[in-house]
Amino acid sequence: MRILHYFARELFYRGRWAETIPLFDRHARSDAWVDERAESLLYLGAAYRALLPIDDVSARPYVQAAVLAPWRRECWIRLAEWHMDHENWNGCLDAAHQTLAITERSSYFNQPWAWGARPYDLIALASHYLGRQADAIRYGEQACELAPDAARLR
Repeated sequence: MRILHYFARELFYRGRWAETIPLFDRHARSDAWVDERAESLLYLGAAYRALLPIDDVSARPYVQAAVLAPWRRECWIRLAEWHMDHENWNGCLDAAHQTLAITERSSYFNQPWAWGARPYDLIALASHYLGRQADAIRYGEQACELAPDAARLR
């Protein structure tokens, strides 16, 4: 089953998103390593995002990934981003806070962006839209400290 994930990933990298969907879905439903199945779900969500209008993209792959591997920051950040894209600010805030609750890197699938400014940025954005300006400023400042060269954060 492992090769299925890597084959689908190679197709994904080549922009052949529609072809990856059944492959990532099949791998995610297999008895493969949990972290790898969660990674397939994240790619599955990304493939749908590449193919569909944002309003038609389901949270399902991201929710499943977070349930399957709740110790992985990447799952929670992608779920928070889905909520952000759909202007569900409470969901975005909750998922981004779940990200920060994870303090240990658990596998080689760890991505640098999950351990940088992104969760703080998401919390700042959600806090702003929920009228929690003190939190928005505090988390926004933390995001800026972690990504001082990010133009959007300045």
